[in-house]
Amino acid sequence: MPRPPRRRGPNRLSLILLAVFFALLLGAGVTAFKTLTFASKVSTAGLGDNIRSIVTNAAPSPSSPDNPATQAQMAGRINVLLMGYGGGGHDGAYLTDSMMVLTLDQQTKKAAMISVPRDIWVKIPYSSTTGAFSKLNAAYAIGVDDQGFPNKAPEYKGAAGGGALASTVVGGILGIKIDYWVAVDFHAFRSVVDSLGGVDVNVEKTFTDPLYPRNDDPTIDAGWMTVHFNAGLQHMTGERAIEYARSRHSLQDGTDFGRSRRQQLLLLAIKNKALTPEGATKVFGLMDALSSDFKTNMNIGQIRALADLAKTVDPAALQRVSIDNTNFLVDAESGDGQAVLVAQAKSWLPLRSYIAGLLLDPAIKTENATVQLWNASGLSGAAGTATSMLHDIGLQTLPPQNVDSGAIQQNEIHDFSQGKDASTVNYLASLFGAKVINDTPTPADRADIKVILGRSYEQPALMVDTLDTGVRPLGYAPPVVETPKPTVKPGASGTPAASIAAIATATPAASVRAPVRAAGLARPAASASPTIQPRVTATAVRR
Repeated sequence: MPRPPRRRGPNRLSLILLAVFFALLLGAGVTAFKTLTFASKVSTAGLGDNIRSIVTNAAPSPSSPDNPATQAQMAGRINVLLMGYGGGGHDGAYLTDSMMVLTLDQQTKKAAMISVPRDIWVKIPYSSTTGAFSKLNAAYAIGVDDQGFPNKAPEYKGAAGGGALASTVVGGILGIKIDYWVAVDFHAFRSVVDSLGGVDVNVEKTFTDPLYPRNDDPTIDAGWMTVHFNAGLQHMTGERAIEYARSRHSLQDGTDFGRSRRQQLLLLAIKNKALTPEGATKVFGLMDALSSDFKTNMNIGQIRALADLAKTVDPAALQRVSIDNTNFLVDAESGDGQAVLVAQAKSWLPLRSYIAGLLLDPAIKTENATVQLWNASGLSGAAGTATSMLHDIGLQTLPPQNVDSGAIQQNEIHDFSQGKDASTVNYLASLFGAKVINDTPTPADRADIKVILGRSYEQPALMVDTLDTGVRPLGYAPPVVETPKPTVKPGASGTPAASIAAIATATPAASVRAPVRAAGLARPAASASPTIQPRVTATAVRR
C-alpha cells in the first residue's frame, strides 16, 4: 500500500514573520522599556548591547570573506539566514524544515532570496575536528543541544549556538558569509495573524488540497484532511492562513512556486494590517506573540538598520533562486536509508560559482577588465583554481602564471587601469584580502589587473566539502557496455589485436527524481520561474 507523504514542518514562513517583526519596529511607536523587554527575549545579544544599539542606531556591518578562494563576497552585502522550525509538539522540534538566505546589497539596493533544501546531506562540523553526516536541517538542532553534544566548539554553544552552526554550514555550501540569522517557531505565525484580528487576503485561484495534515503532531492525529479555497477576497484567521500558506498537494496550485506566491500575498496582507491605525494599537500583542517563538543574533539597532535597508529594495526586482534537483543537486539515499540530496557534481564549487556570479556587482561586469593571477604562494595549482572560479562568475581572465614563491608574502592587487576598473579592483581586494598597488605594466603584463597570491595565501579546507562515500545517488543506472569481440589477425593464434578500453563512470542526470511516496498522487510538475535560473521548482514531496 502506498505511503502518504511525510509530514513537513513550517515552510518558508520565516520570511513572513521577519517582515512582520521589521514592520513592528518601523511602523509602531512603542516605549523603550517594552522594546528592550522584547529584545531581551528574542535577541541573543546582551541587554547592554541592545541599549547601545538603540542609542547609536547601529548599522548592519557588511560581510567579509573568511575563505577568499571559495567565498565571492562583495563589500557592503548583508546576508541573513532565515529558518523555520516546528517547536514543541513536533518530532524533531528544532529541525529547521525551512531555510532561506536573504541577501541585500547596501550599495546597489538589490536583493535576492535563495531557498536551501532541508534534505541536503552534509557533514556538520560541530567542532574544529569532529563532524557528523546528517541532513542540513539538523545543524540548528545540534547547535541548541548542548547536553547531547557537550564537545561542541564554544561558538556553537549557548543561546546563539544553533544559529551559529547553521550559518556555518549553509554559508559553507553556498560560499558566502552569513552575517545574521533568524529562527522562528511555527506557532508564531498563528499568533501573529490572530493578534491582528485576522487578515484579508485576495486568493488568486480556487484550489483543493486533499492531503493536508490534521495536526502538526502525528502522535495526536496522523490523519489527513481536505482544505479548499475559493478565489477572491477572504478574511483569514491564523489557522486558516497557515492552511493557505502550507498547502502543497492541490492539482490547481500545488507547486512550490504557487505556494511561494501565496506566502507573498500573506506577507503583504500582514504588513498592511500591521501598519494600519488598528494594527498599531495591537503592537504589544504582536510582540507578545513573537516573544517566545522568535530568536536572532541581531540587536535592536541592527534590526532597525536592516529594515531601513530592506525598505529601499524594489520588491519587483527581488531575485528568487531555488537550489534543487533540477540544477545543482541530485536525489540520493544515505547509508541508513534516508532520502537525501547531494551535490550533483560531487562538489559544491559549481554552486558557489553560480551564487558568486549572482551576487556580483553589475559595475564589475560593465568594466569588463581582464584579470590574471600569478602564483607566488608555493601551493601547486592555487592560481589555476582561483582563475577558474573568477572565470565561472563572469570575469575576463587570462591563463595563470607562476613566480618565485619566496618573493612576496602578502597577496597583492596590481592595478594597471589608472582607476578605470575601481569596482573590480575593490572586489578582488576584498575577495583575496590583498593590498592594492597602483602600478604600471611591464612588457610581460597583458592584463588590466594583476593578482599575485603570496606565501600567506591558503586554500580553504571546509568540513562541508567532505563526501560521504556511503551515499547512493538515485534515478540512474550504470551504462551497459558491450564487450567487443577479439580481432584476430590472419595467421595469428587467436590473440586479440587490442585490449578493451576502461569503462567510464556515468554522471547522474539532473532531471531524474526520486520515487514519490504519496497515495495516488503524482509529483507536482516543475514550473518555470519568471525571474532567473535556477528555476523555481518542486524539489520533493516531503511534508
